[in-house]
Amino acid sequence: MTQVDGRLFDDRDLSEWLEQRREECAAELEQVPEAEILAQPLDEVAEPVLSTYLVEAVELQVQDKYAVDQGEIKVWGSGGMVTERVRVRFGGDPGVPGRSVAVHVPFSGDPHLLLLRPSKHTIGGARGRLEGHEIVFPFESPSNAPLDLETATAGAVRAIEDPNLKSQSEEVAQFNENLRSSVATTLLERRRRILDDRKHLEALGMPVYRREDAPTTYAAPGIEKRAAPAATDRRTRQSPPMEPAVAEAFYEHIIQVVTAMARGMERNPGDYANWQEEQLRDALLVMLNTHYEGQATGETFNKSGKTDIIIRIEDSNVFVAECKWWDGASRFASSNSAEPSALDQLLGYATWRDAKLALTVFVRNKEIDKTIKAACEALETHHAFLGWTAEASDGQIRARVKLGAGDLGADLAVIFVHLPRP
Repeated sequence: MTQVDGRLFDDRDLSEWLEQRREECAAELEQVPEAEILAQPLDEVAEPVLSTYLVEAVELQVQDKYAVDQGEIKVWGSGGMVTERVRVRFGGDPGVPGRSVAVHVPFSGDPHLLLLRPSKHTIGGARGRLEGHEIVFPFESPSNAPLDLETATAGAVRAIEDPNLKSQSEEVAQFNENLRSSVATTLLERRRRILDDRKHLEALGMPVYRREDAPTTYAAPGIEKRAAPAATDRRTRQSPPMEPAVAEAFYEHIIQVVTAMARGMERNPGDYANWQEEQLRDALLVMLNTHYEGQATGETFNKSGKTDIIIRIEDSNVFVAECKWWDGASRFASSNSAEPSALDQLLGYATWRDAKLALTVFVRNKEIDKTIKAACEALETHHAFLGWTAEASDGQIRARVKLGAGDLGADLAVIFVHLPRP
């Protein structure tokens, strides 16, 4: 955009310019890498995009105005503001001695706005020369009849502000509000679409391998990717199923990964508190598959139903887990509930070979300590409870539970994720 003869608000329509920015912003959102959308809270993903496309309305800093004496000149007529240098003289009038003074008024905001036509604007009435983040008003007047610069500047400022800047500020504020909402909605939809796509891929019944740039975390910055234990080469292994010590190493590693993810969610809760159990499960699967490529699956048939997460190594289930929102102690672990509790569901999916179980419990309650205490009390009264294997710590409890009617037992880890609503 180019200013002509000092005219302001005389280029293209503001609405057209704002619509172009909206379209450019939408195009940039589609270019945000998939890894960023999965690995960071959405507000952090949106921040750099919004900082580029949000518009700062112009606000004149009249209190900081100053004048620059530009020296003596010849003046024709009574003087006033001169925003163009072309002069037409008739006859041989030599003019009279005078002085040129430029009044500078700083402003904040986007300088482009001063050339764009708002919905309400004056035609040709607002003038001033744009120089960076200042509007310059060049005044000339005869020495024998100097201008009242304060009054002249106030009039020039008034012509810019009313109705031009007032109208622009309203349009820009509405644009910014709509853009924030649009960006948030677009990123949320992209995240859901990506997770749905991955859910579909993981249901194919074959290993799914991520690209090398796949995220190691999901909205949990700062989590270090831990190396998984080594399994034997199944092409040469002819031994019986995995040794208990090896299964234990995998189980502990997976618990570490899930716990790190849980703490990352708590540090950056974003919109997790409004998510369904299936979405939260998919979030955990995204990260687990960066450690166990294609081996971590969701909604997998095992015994009497579909369990949320299973990780199989060498044809052995080294991790069987359910993801649940906390809905009271009876829904967590009760032998007398009309509907199966979370623990009953998990035990119903576990076979005699599944000795490593986990429950990931998402908690909206403000006081997480009370929830963990209630969970411990409920677990102790459950018919499958055999005893504690470790004291509660770091939002996690460990116990030994009974599988079926026999004497077989399994390790149970319960990982609590505190996601209170704002």
